[in-house]
Amino acid sequence: MAIFAYRYYKASPQVIVRHVVGDQNYDGIVEDNRGTRDCIRYIEVTTTLKTYEDSLRMELLNKQGHVAAYGPVKALGPRHNRISITADGIAREHGSIRADHLSLVHNVVDRKSKNEYNAQTALVVAVDDSVAFRNPDDVRALDDLAKTTLLPLLSGSNFCLLALEGSVGLNLVYAIR
Repeated sequence: MAIFAYRYYKASPQVIVRHVVGDQNYDGIVEDNRGTRDCIRYIEVTTTLKTYEDSLRMELLNKQGHVAAYGPVKALGPRHNRISITADGIAREHGSIRADHLSLVHNVVDRKSKNEYNAQTALVVAVDDSVAFRNPDDVRALDDLAKTTLLPLLSGSNFCLLALEGSVGLNLVYAIR
């Protein structure tokens, strides 16, 4: 949320974004005291950066001291009575990593599109721009997904804006009509 606010509002001291903890349908409230306001009053944040496989990967890393960064991870047994976790130490082609992450972005936006939100809510999706979306072709594929699939999914919802944000510098912002 902080990266989005910094980039979107250009670090304006006239904009305050307050993080809200609790069981409401937004994560932040925006107080915009600039002369020209935009559509955003609330911010909802979600991520593609932490999946169940990632949790298993961290569990295996903790246990063995090493694990493959990408590739399938398999668990046998429930979390508190785990029999085994395995991760193949294989190299993966960049295009397949990108395809996996495009699917993750689609899935999280699809889930959010099915919930009710306050009018004037911005949906911010944290994405991996250090590996999956690091090249211009990757960013074009993400932009294409947003324009052809994500924006139509969110059309007619109370979301007024979609932002795809990466920690390295990716910043794709779309108005939703």
